[in-house]
Amino acid sequence: MRFTRAALLLSLLLVAQPVAGQLGNQLTFDDVTARPGEERVILLNGTFADEVSGLVVSILYDPSVIQILDVATGALTQDFSLQSTTSAGRITVAMAGADEITSLATVSVLELTIRVIGAPGSVTPLTIASVVLDEGDQTATRTHGSVTVIREASILGWVLYYSDLRPVPEVVLTAAGMVGDVEDATDSERNYSLGPLEVGDYDGTLSRDASDLSAIDALDASDILRALVGDIQLSPDRQRVADVPGNGIIGTTDAALILRLLVGSVTSFPAGDFWQFEPEALQFRPLIQDEFRNFIAILLGDVNGDWEFAGAGKRLATSTPQLALDPVTDHSGSARAGLLLQGSDLHSLRAGVVELHYDPAMIRATRVRRANLGNDFLLATNLDEPGVVRAAFAGVESLDGVVDLLRVSVEEIGSPGATTFIDVRQASLNGDDLPPQSLARIEYRLGRLPADFDSDGRVDLDDLLILVDHLGTSNPRYDLDGTGNVSQRDMLSLMDQLDPEQRAKALETPAVVDAMSGIETHIAEVALSDQSTDVTLEPNHPNPFNSSTIIPFRLPAAGAV
Repeated sequence: MRFTRAALLLSLLLVAQPVAGQLGNQLTFDDVTARPGEERVILLNGTFADEVSGLVVSILYDPSVIQILDVATGALTQDFSLQSTTSAGRITVAMAGADEITSLATVSVLELTIRVIGAPGSVTPLTIASVVLDEGDQTATRTHGSVTVIREASILGWVLYYSDLRPVPEVVLTAAGMVGDVEDATDSERNYSLGPLEVGDYDGTLSRDASDLSAIDALDASDILRALVGDIQLSPDRQRVADVPGNGIIGTTDAALILRLLVGSVTSFPAGDFWQFEPEALQFRPLIQDEFRNFIAILLGDVNGDWEFAGAGKRLATSTPQLALDPVTDHSGSARAGLLLQGSDLHSLRAGVVELHYDPAMIRATRVRRANLGNDFLLATNLDEPGVVRAAFAGVESLDGVVDLLRVSVEEIGSPGATTFIDVRQASLNGDDLPPQSLARIEYRLGRLPADFDSDGRVDLDDLLILVDHLGTSNPRYDLDGTGNVSQRDMLSLMDQLDPEQRAKALETPAVVDAMSGIETHIAEVALSDQSTDVTLEPNHPNPFNSSTIIPFRLPAAGAV
């Protein structure tokens, strides 16, 4: 038989068209999973190529695994009336409607609400035992389903701090598996619970927010230095906490990194996250039963282990150490201006963190260095933020009493004679925060004369008497010649700056005269003004029959006397 191309194309189109009689009617259950005790809706879905106005379906199930709680019409049969009867393991449903239904798309026909009562791992088939459409006039194919009760397990335990096994709340534990991620955080009592989880493979991780690092302080750096010289021993746990570079070696680098963190020069440690855990992670291949796993938490850098929960920070100092600021002559810099930070009432001081604030439009800090801190002290500083000086120090030997801690070199930017305030905004000594009343605040005068100790804008007898009170000390505030000691030479240097009236008063002041005793002869060279051309010899004081005398004189130019 011969076919034309047109006839062949027409036959192909006819084959491709959906024909109701060929598609037929279908009822389908899906395979589903559910947890013990869970209530859920199971759908009986259908497609109807024929027009249907009545339906009777009988379903078999295992009553030891599920209970039928309710039966309702589906989206396709919502206008149908419904009646049902339930016996052990069987439910029969009859539905009828005034209007016939038809649908080539899969739509729910019946909704069964069930409760799972079976044991984990049990399964019940959902068997469509019989179907009658329109009193038997139509037929339907059937696809059976099932309900499987999930086997579940949980991961439980607690997280404790390494130093004293106190609870560590707010640790986030995450279990990642085939069904997605599940997470929980430890509570105030240290406990966590991941699950119930479907049996399977899981990988778990731990993390904790590190916004509060107040437990890391300069005393931790001091403990590292003390361990290096053999003063103390660090346990294996404390060695791990001290190893902030993560190189397996405890050295001065560890202490220096902690100090740099405290002043803001670094914001992290090379060893990784601040909060670390032992063991580091969880892994189950597979998880088939409840597992109890406990963890030890460490905060890198908290060598002395004094972390506390809830942002408690460092405790306030129970003793009463004080900090003082004084302007001093800076013999190391061209600006010749500086600040001396002094601590008093100190008790076994080994470490500290200090933050100074000033007006950057008036002065600029250029350098911070140790004053009378020993050579065993490490110092970290940060001058990056305008108007702020941050410094942290730590050492081995403890300091007591009154100690000159730090010297700050400053460059004066404002107009000479102007004043500005400089204050210690916050400070911590040996890990204890100092209260506000222990922090220093001074009014600093720009263009200050080095010998103007009382900052009244002039050098006079009052300043000389202040210097006399500090003779024999090493206080750099009064060490005008930079020799490291306050001596009669500094007195002579100051007297050289007095006007004649003030100088005469000084030579008649017992405290000044007594301070000069013990010296065979002191000659005070008095600077001449630019207009002076005379040689002047002033009366000596006291008379030459005393053990010492002062002979003031003026010269038009420097020369041998």
